[in-house]
Amino acid sequence: MENLLLRLLLRLYLLLLCDCSETAADCDAMAADAFVEARPSMIFLGDSITQQGGADGGWVSQLAWRYQRRADVLNRGFSGYNTRWTLAAASSLQLGPQGGAALTVLFLGANDAALHSLNPRQHVPLPEYERKCVQKA
Repeated sequence: MENLLLRLLLRLYLLLLCDCSETAADCDAMAADAFVEARPSMIFLGDSITQQGGADGGWVSQLAWRYQRRADVLNRGFSGYNTRWTLAAASSLQLGPQGGAALTVLFLGANDAALHSLNPRQHVPLPEYERKCVQKA
């Protein structure tokens, strides 16, 4: 139902934009192209800072708004995750069309910096953090 509504709204919009000399079939073709057009992907991978960026008015949401119809913005933020867990989860994620992206942003490290004495499960030693970030880049 939602997809049908989107198509109808897009057709109406395109009909308003179409030149009088264009046929309805031309406008329908333009509408179909808008849905299947390949767009680059921007992937934001990180912890809760990234996850919360997808909230209404958040920084990832603002980028999605800014790049709408030009790029697909994918928010892959995992609250509480450290670099070790995020990169393990990312290896099984479907990250955009054919797994590729025009831009991938890693925003990690806040949870890794947890003190080992207070949170040994979440803590990641600095050499491991550096190695994993360089390895992913």
